[in-house]
Amino acid sequence: MKSNFAPWKGFVRRFRRSSLTAALLLSGSISTICQAAPFDSPAGVWDFLSSGGGQPGIAYLTFAKTNALGGDFSGYALIAGMPPLASVSVTNNGDLRGAYYGRDGTELTSTNVANVGTNSVVTNSFVFGFVPMGGPWEFDGQGRVIGAFSEILNPTSWSTNYYAANVPEIITNASDPSQVTNILVVFTDGQAIASTNYLWATNSQPYTFQNPTATYFAWTENEIITNSSDPSQVTNIQVTFTDGQASASTNYLWATHSGESYIFDNPNVVYFNTNDVIETITNASDPSQVTNIAVTFTNGQPSASTDYLWLTIEPYTFPNPNFKLTAATGETTNAVSFVGTVVPGKRFNLVSSSSDGKVTYKGVPAEALPNQDGSAWYGVKFQNGQRFVEFFSLHSFAGGNPFMTDYPGINNYPNIYWTTDGVGPSYDFYGIAVISKQKEAGFAFQEFTGSNAVLRATVGSFTSTKKSTKAVTQGVIEPDTRIRFNATKQPSP
Repeated sequence: MKSNFAPWKGFVRRFRRSSLTAALLLSGSISTICQAAPFDSPAGVWDFLSSGGGQPGIAYLTFAKTNALGGDFSGYALIAGMPPLASVSVTNNGDLRGAYYGRDGTELTSTNVANVGTNSVVTNSFVFGFVPMGGPWEFDGQGRVIGAFSEILNPTSWSTNYYAANVPEIITNASDPSQVTNILVVFTDGQAIASTNYLWATNSQPYTFQNPTATYFAWTENEIITNSSDPSQVTNIQVTFTDGQASASTNYLWATHSGESYIFDNPNVVYFNTNDVIETITNASDPSQVTNIAVTFTNGQPSASTDYLWLTIEPYTFPNPNFKLTAATGETTNAVSFVGTVVPGKRFNLVSSSSDGKVTYKGVPAEALPNQDGSAWYGVKFQNGQRFVEFFSLHSFAGGNPFMTDYPGINNYPNIYWTTDGVGPSYDFYGIAVISKQKEAGFAFQEFTGSNAVLRATVGSFTSTKKSTKAVTQGVIEPDTRIRFNATKQPSP
């Protein structure tokens, strides 16, 4: 399948708002997040929901135990931080333009947030996007799972690395759209695009040629002629041909009409064998195409017919889909450490610590949910008091990966989907959708208006019944505008 789109502008963002005077309050502790036996192995695939630290989201992580002390983990997370996060004493009051209000209706700002109350919490940074996760893990002395990973946040520039690939492409003849074929496009390391010419057999045209070796002999025959002025007048005349005479002309004086001219072909002709009579032909569909062909006649053959297959060369250019974006420079690398406890086959809870604060991950064993591959969806984005209707389809990574190098192994997570055909009122978009069996869903989309691109991410509730399948989510779009996004699966026709 051919897919034409620009690479991600970036996978994950962190934005800092103006400094707010507030304390970060998180309830719970490592000892109370889970009842579990020490040294229980976390090996398996887990479905996590994250909260706290400005990082609500969904993650699918695979933990592998490779030695007695621990092993490694890898997977993907969709994060939808919202600016700012607050405790229950702070509400948004439905405003989508980035203003937030306390219980008394007072707008929260950098100068008055401290006066709202000691239980209010507002973070000064937030993270959003879709990002690979992975790193080592081991058991600590108490038998808990500990580990670490890092995230590059707010990249200011990216390097694109292209890799060798053999990509099947479908091409169409621009001169004849009914002609479609498959070709294999080969890319080498470092090759961003590949161009090739394809020779189409555009159309077959018939041509007829007369044998130039005809020899005519003396001949006399009777011919029937008709008066063109009076078709009821018909008579016979005798026509005489001499050697070498191909045709004969005569005038006949009708009683009711002055003389008329008649021409007759000499039938006493012999055609001889000849090879390689060169004829010039022209393509009727494209008169600029002219060529010479050799025509062969046999003894007694007055004419020869042949079909000629005209060829059209058309150029094609393809982008290399096998690329990887590497952050050339970034604002910071977010170092994250975590600790947690696991009940095998039941739950796996983690608490992570980073420069953005503590993030809690609530995990359950992952399982494949009803397949959404090929499903059509419509959505409504609420931004700055406006509604934006959107359409897109979801596809499984098991059937193909348009983000090949960026997301290796993502096909192992059947509840993560991609889209490249999203359309809104004045923009296109592509990206990732993630569904959790913990009744949540998330979307990370890159919007394009011309050459401008912005990243957005939302997460929220997900419900699926016999009547409808839908997600109600909220999050942020660059640079720091809060949005809501409701997505509904369209019924099958």
